[in-house]
Amino acid sequence: LDMGYMLYEEKDYILTSQKSRISRDALIFGIERIRIKGKSIVKPDAVLRGDLASVYIGKYCVIEEGAVIRPHSKRSSKGFGYFPI
Repeated sequence: LDMGYMLYEEKDYILTSQKSRISRDALIFGIERIRIKGKSIVKPDAVLRGDLASVYIGKYCVIEEGAVIRPHSKRSSKGFGYFPI
């Protein structure tokens, strides 16, 4: 899978300590429970839901515009719950 070069404006992204780039227009909830490994990209309008349960994103991942990353959910007789991914 070759995505080619991705051009972006540096001012529109935050560069993390592990060289990942996160768009300033991405929606991120529960940032303390979101782990993003090195050189990943989160594009504008992507949604990361760490407020529900922990979310882990590996190296070299590209989260495209409009994507929603949230933990797995399960309905049971005891209620509704989320599980880390």
